[in-house]
Amino acid sequence: MNAIEFETDYKSGIIKIPDNYNIKSNSHLKIIVLYEEEIKKSKSKDILVDITNRYKEIDEDEIDNNIMRLKGLGKEIWGKIDLNQYIEQERDTWNDK
Repeated sequence: MNAIEFETDYKSGIIKIPDNYNIKSNSHLKIIVLYEEEIKKSKSKDILVDITNRYKEIDEDEIDNNIMRLKGLGKEIWGKIDLNQYIEQERDTWNDK
């Protein structure tokens, strides 16, 4: 079995394999798909757990128990989220309970 790696876009249920790999039509393929998932409100707990775990990894000698040390922690995750929309989505879940 041969292995190849490439990046492509998934559109309308089709994954296009670049022609330069010369894979014959009607061949049997084993496919492993890696994809980035959008952050949804159901993942908010996972995000908080991730931030907590990152904080726990800081060497205790470096911790000065100042809440300001958390500033910017997780910004690569939260930076992609519209804050007002997120708050509204969270508030909507309160009404469901």
